[in-house]
Amino acid sequence: TDTVTVTSVDGTEQSIEITINGADDVLSGNAIDGYIEGATIFADADGDGELDAGEVVTTTGVDGEFSLTNAEGSLVLLGGNGAIDAATGLAFNGQLEAPAGSTVVTPLTTVINKLVEGGEDLSAAQSKVKSAFGITSEEDLTTLDPIAAALSGGPSSSAGVEITALGVSLRNLAL
Repeated sequence: TDTVTVTSVDGTEQSIEITINGADDVLSGNAIDGYIEGATIFADADGDGELDAGEVVTTTGVDGEFSLTNAEGSLVLLGGNGAIDAATGLAFNGQLEAPAGSTVVTPLTTVINKLVEGGEDLSAAQSKVKSAFGITSEEDLTTLDPIAAALSGGPSSSAGVEITALGVSLRNLAL
């Protein structure tokens, strides 16, 4: 809020308060290990990995969809409490993460986020993950929905298949 003094042609002055409210930033995406429905996802503003009062939170919907308004910090997805992997119908009890601004939360973004938390630049972290897992795709792992890409039949289809398979393998190793 700013106060501006305005002077009319007759010399009368008046102070006017001006408040400009910016638009909310909405981050929308999908939680994927198979689409994860009914899981808690939040933006971890303080970086402690725990859902704290004041942090932006929601529950994933159909196809793992989520929207967070004015999210700050990395994304943390918590399973349990009825969360399911829609591909298998099985309970999802794990935890996944993604760097701030990601539109997908997957097993691969979890590894990327751990590297970022350890001090790696996001681009370097993503390159390291691609190299470590032999990912040949140029797709951004923090934004690509590999299931939608695999089913699209479009130019990202082969990348979707490759990344979906690696994500499933990685998740199975973590169990």
